[in-house]
Amino acid sequence: MKKNLGLFCLFLFFSIAGLSFAQSSPKAIIKDNLFSVDFINPNQGWAVGYYGTILHTADGGKTWTYQSSGTKTSLNDVDFVDPNNGWVVGYGPTILHTTDGGKTWNKQKIDEDIFLTACHFINEKKGWVVGEWGTILFTEDGGNTWTSQLSGGDAILYDICFADEMNGWAVGEFGTIYHTTDGGKKWELQPSGVEHVLFSCTAIDNNNVWCVGIESVVLRTKNGGNTWERVVTPHVGREPFYHIAFLDYQHGVICGQSVAMYTEDGGESWKPCNFSNGTINYLWLHGISPVGNDGILWMVGEKRSIFISTNQGKEWEKIDW
Repeated sequence: MKKNLGLFCLFLFFSIAGLSFAQSSPKAIIKDNLFSVDFINPNQGWAVGYYGTILHTADGGKTWTYQSSGTKTSLNDVDFVDPNNGWVVGYGPTILHTTDGGKTWNKQKIDEDIFLTACHFINEKKGWVVGEWGTILFTEDGGNTWTSQLSGGDAILYDICFADEMNGWAVGEFGTIYHTTDGGKKWELQPSGVEHVLFSCTAIDNNNVWCVGIESVVLRTKNGGNTWERVVTPHVGREPFYHIAFLDYQHGVICGQSVAMYTEDGGESWKPCNFSNGTINYLWLHGISPVGNDGILWMVGEKRSIFISTNQGKEWEKIDW
């Protein structure tokens, strides 16, 4: 039963609400669903999605161009540490690496034959990827070689986050939360108090961490995960929450299936986001990227949707491109 549920949730992660057909031309490819976005500064950003799609902007989102990924598999997460060095992970397993801002992408190899769902790098050398069967892989040479830090569990891990080089969390199926205090040499399970699939986590510091997942679940800890509490939001429904991100201690955003909410008081209260030029009804939103300290956030999702907020997540404008 667990394996069947895992495969269902993994399929959901890759193909939420149905993936549209893509032709071989860049113009057609960029019309497909987007799963993740990452801005390294106010100008430079990347978004990835279905059918090997990688998009790049160098002018703060005014224009987006297609970068050749060399693959047609679903790409689920993107993470850059500076304008040149970035990684993308996805179905396959697929790990792609660039050292020139995405002009060229090179495939990196791992021994494990697993689906990969997320990546997190703290610098151009050290990073982690996660995926099915409770797998956490680590590199300290920019991805030339990968070593297993955790493997063999039932749960698919959907996200990984670090507060610093030592303190990190990985989350996934069955309410699974793993925690490390030594850079991943040892990972320990933390009791989440739920059995929900957790899709996203974000660490504000070593103590304050947030998770979101299926059936609109929101979890937070104020003590590094020794205890987790469920947070009640004003959202009425059981739609999945796919991503959570914070600009700072006070300002954060959650997005999911036809829903987006923001907080300006550290998560004590959440309010619906306002979308100025269009509705998000029946539209799933999957990735969020905060940008610096200017109150700017980016969000991506279904039907190549790209949104920007310039006031800490309260209001969003759809980018037509």
